[in-house]
Amino acid sequence: MAPVPVTSYTVNLKGIAGTSLWPYLSNSPLHTFVRTGPIEIFGTQAVRALIIWKWEVYGMRAFVQEMFCYLVFMLLFTLTVLSLEPGDEANPVPEFTSATGLLGAGHIILEVTVLFLNLLYLIGELTQIRRDGLKQYFSSAWNFLGISSESLIMILVPLRLIGSDTQWPVASLATQLLWFRSLYFARGFRKTGPLLRMVFRIVDDIIFFMILLFIVLTGYAISMRLLFRTQTDPEEGYETFWMSLLSSYRMFLSNFDIEVLWGASSQGLALFLFVCFSLLQVIFVNLLIAIMWDSYKRVQKRAETEFRYEQARIIVGVERTLTAQEMSDPMKFPDYLHLLIPSRKAQPLQPQKTGIVTESEDSNRSLYQIFRLIQRVDERQQAATADLTKTIQALEERQNRLIHELRNQHNSVQEVLARVEELDEGAESDLQDGSAVSQ
Repeated sequence: MAPVPVTSYTVNLKGIAGTSLWPYLSNSPLHTFVRTGPIEIFGTQAVRALIIWKWEVYGMRAFVQEMFCYLVFMLLFTLTVLSLEPGDEANPVPEFTSATGLLGAGHIILEVTVLFLNLLYLIGELTQIRRDGLKQYFSSAWNFLGISSESLIMILVPLRLIGSDTQWPVASLATQLLWFRSLYFARGFRKTGPLLRMVFRIVDDIIFFMILLFIVLTGYAISMRLLFRTQTDPEEGYETFWMSLLSSYRMFLSNFDIEVLWGASSQGLALFLFVCFSLLQVIFVNLLIAIMWDSYKRVQKRAETEFRYEQARIIVGVERTLTAQEMSDPMKFPDYLHLLIPSRKAQPLQPQKTGIVTESEDSNRSLYQIFRLIQRVDERQQAATADLTKTIQALEERQNRLIHELRNQHNSVQEVLARVEELDEGAESDLQDGSAVSQ
């Protein structure tokens, strides 16, 4: 294999891949970029090299292990709930299956295993809440899905023991959340990561579109419900408001039988509303396609940057679970990051002295400046938060002192009033004694 000429670079930021210079892990460069940096910074050469280094050294291995464990847990839970059968009046507690013997014992072992794994996951979520705080924990939708599904599985246990029919909707919702959360692991792969980012970008972009669509559907559903008020045939789809809303949604999807309109109390008005709604349907469908296409183009234009951003978020999550001993390993967390980049123009290789050839590059300087700027903003924000906290504490102390003084004054007034009452009672008794003597 012919040698390839390369150029050696050193990222001009000490500690960019290490942790020894940062008192807190959240202050390290990658954590700072993920928390506050613009997403465009993940498309720079230095940050991309940093992410690739961390991903190949320890990030990918930890991520794949986590994915494998979660998929096993999800499949075991799915197998468990699918094997359940409802109980009867004589035995309200649901049976695993009608089988007995080794098969029934296997189902029991399966359910206990799922419950034990779920408890481990739930303890992990609670540990993360204690470490990161509620605000930071619930800033990620994946954390919300995780703790919700695990809590529902724990709720499922007593429901099964008492034979409640509520166990089936709870099991259904828990299964849906578990399977939906498995999409979390699509972020770490090049083929699926950008697609998942597109899905979430599109959902974020169509929120206001969905509000407008819901208003139109609700108005049409109420109108059709009033026109079919005298009809009680459930096949027409307008027996209740919710059935009417569902029928309106089906009409929006072009799944509608126009002959149903002949059963309305006013066929002409029903037909008029149907034509208006059909025109709005065409407008809304084309608007939705335009919004989705615009979101797709924006994400596709920077697919590599979006993918590296998702990888960086995964790496940040992995690093929060590492021990202090693992974080101090210089082989995984070096202070300097060196890059070997193929030269654009082929040049004959010259013998070099042992060591690293450092070239100062504009992108490295820009990266350093951006990081320092972000750090200064963080420091100012932390200082402002500390000053505000001190001000609030001082105000609370002053308020407590005022309350204490007011209570003391109130007690003094109460004592004076009590003394006045005693003097009044003494004066009255003296007057009564004097009048008795005169008599």
